[in-house]
Amino acid sequence: MIAPRLGSGPKARDGAKRTTRALIEIEVSRTMKSDSSRTLYDYWNRVRGTRKVPRRLEIEPSRLAAILPEAFILERVSSESFRFRLAGTKLCEQFGRELRGSNFLDSWGDEDRFTLKRRLASIADGGAVGLFEFEAYGHRDEAVHYEVLLVPLIQNESIDRFLGTMSAREQPAWLGREPLERRQLLRHTLIWPDGLPPKANVFRPLVLPDIRDARLVCVDRRSFRVYAGGLARQSHEES
Repeated sequence: MIAPRLGSGPKARDGAKRTTRALIEIEVSRTMKSDSSRTLYDYWNRVRGTRKVPRRLEIEPSRLAAILPEAFILERVSSESFRFRLAGTKLCEQFGRELRGSNFLDSWGDEDRFTLKRRLASIADGGAVGLFEFEAYGHRDEAVHYEVLLVPLIQNESIDRFLGTMSAREQPAWLGREPLERRQLLRHTLIWPDGLPPKANVFRPLVLPDIRDARLVCVDRRSFRVYAGGLARQSHEES
């Protein structure tokens, strides 16, 4: 009788997945500087369980009562518009205006806006978690440093909601007395809670046509190389 090899079988694979997830959670917790970010990520991770992304209706605001003043929800309207559906009272006070209904991509420079659009697309398409740091400015040169965490949620059978927190690293005396009208992105990263991005995102090399099926065609003194393909190639191979 041959003893089964250690580390094989479904139970071993499940154990490896749990270990990987636990290590990722520890590393993510170290990466985040805000308690609000850690609280949101831990709760979102528990709700999703073994799934990639939980549903919007599974989120219970009462479980996040301690961080609701810094929390918000975005709706993906289009690739150019991520609208605030809700925003915590503390955020609205700090930014000097009601954020609800405004576009998250406003108030950024062109380069930062482009980067954010790409990151938000990865969150929506692949179920990633986004971690961002930026500086916000009012009428003066002094900046307020913020950390933002965005986690994806399923609404209407697709990921078009984002639950987030936005926490100020420091709170100067003038914060809330003048609107924060300009933002500058400092750092950004995507977190894959299960360790790797979806396989669909893996680079696939371009397959070039077989040069042996090419023929030279001359039209008006110009030469073109034509490759057989599709039905034409199939007919050629069967002949």
